[in-house]
Amino acid sequence: MTKRITIKDIAHALHLDKSTISLALANSPKIAAKTRDKVWEEAMRLGYRPNLAARNLSRGNPHTVCLVLSEEFQSIQSEVAAQSIRALAGKAVEAGVLLQVISNSDLRRLLEKDAGYPVMPDGLLVWGDVPAADVAAWEGPLPVVVLDPNHASYSGWDGAAVRVDNAGGATAVTAHLLKRKAQRLLFVQSVRGHLGHAERREAARACWCANRPAETFSESFLDEITDARLREFTADAQGAIFCSNDDGALQLWQKLLRAGLSMPGHVK
Repeated sequence: MTKRITIKDIAHALHLDKSTISLALANSPKIAAKTRDKVWEEAMRLGYRPNLAARNLSRGNPHTVCLVLSEEFQSIQSEVAAQSIRALAGKAVEAGVLLQVISNSDLRRLLEKDAGYPVMPDGLLVWGDVPAADVAAWEGPLPVVVLDPNHASYSGWDGAAVRVDNAGGATAVTAHLLKRKAQRLLFVQSVRGHLGHAERREAARACWCANRPAETFSESFLDEITDARLREFTADAQGAIFCSNDDGALQLWQKLLRAGLSMPGHVK
């Protein structure tokens, strides 16, 4: 592993004290221009990279925060994640905080001793599809908040989090369908192994079964829905379909169209 070059290394190479090196790298007028140039030249030769977070701390400025996404950044495809990241970026600019977007594997390397990264985080915001085991490893040395903990590993997890009101949203949608006089409900879950989608399903079930017989509620994963199942369900026009997210609803809509079915003609 490459050793991180520090101010101490530059001071040793130039036979100067560390305070002189620090002031020179800050371009302080207290240090002669010739000395500043010499320090910067040696720093570049050695491959020195300043720890910007430490510099901010020394100046009393806000810290650096890492936004940790899963390996392939697939969560960015989610509209909820995209809007949240956009909002976080705006808030960081307003607060003067450096927001660094990073994958969970890169963060592991970042936190290794002498990893050689120029910016070390002071806190972590972790998107909820990063496994809980990673968060558990980071919580000790750094404050961590999980945004929308939806990975299956967060079941029963009670750490610091900002959560989507999945149950409240699903109850509102189901109540709307009940108001539309629907007599049967098919809940279609778009994503497997996602706690948020499962929470929506269970809340929809509870709301529906409090108002209609339990046998009028059915469920399926999106990838299991067949044209035959859709035709059977929509044979009675009093049925309604609730998809667990917008992307799933669009895919199901295409399935209905290909099966020769329409909304709201055949299904609510």
